[in-house]
Amino acid sequence: MEIELVIFDLFGVLFRVNWGDMKTFLLENDLNDINEKSFNEAFRDIFQLHRYKDLKAGVELLAERLNQKDNLKFKMAELEFLRNFKERVEIDYHALSFMHFLKHSGFKVAVLSNSFQLDISIEKELGLDKIDGVFLSCDTKVLKPDREAFLNVCRHFGLTPQNCLLIGESQNKDIIPAIEVGMKAVSYKEIVK
Repeated sequence: MEIELVIFDLFGVLFRVNWGDMKTFLLENDLNDINEKSFNEAFRDIFQLHRYKDLKAGVELLAERLNQKDNLKFKMAELEFLRNFKERVEIDYHALSFMHFLKHSGFKVAVLSNSFQLDISIEKELGLDKIDGVFLSCDTKVLKPDREAFLNVCRHFGLTPQNCLLIGESQNKDIIPAIEVGMKAVSYKEIVK
């Protein structure tokens, strides 16, 4: 079967994020009673599976979920983290050029990511407004490695998985599940070697 659609992962391929040490974030905000795993799970559930008109609403839910409803310091720090997210982004211009090269070569190109809503300036800088589709978990309500995340993209384009190539970073969230649904998949690390 011929490849018609190339799907890129966002985090780890098109850009990397300096998340910082989450333990440091928790300690700096007097959150010694919250472990990193609980924080990550709550963040995923609240931000990667929902879109908010106002980030404050999401931060309020996160604070409530972590029993920090009255901790103003935590809420302010988390809001600052999200608002300044772009400063933590390191764009991989080689991957970005490759993505746009494929688009101009006649392939359909999409992004599939476990992600919260992106700042419009990041979307424009990456040129996501010029590709065929952007599938963020905050919109689709499905997180990778769930098979449906991959199959939803195929259905959107009216293609079978065999017509799709996924370029990802994580073996467990990208490569293996893409192959299991019938896509071709390659690790971005292998491409840049």
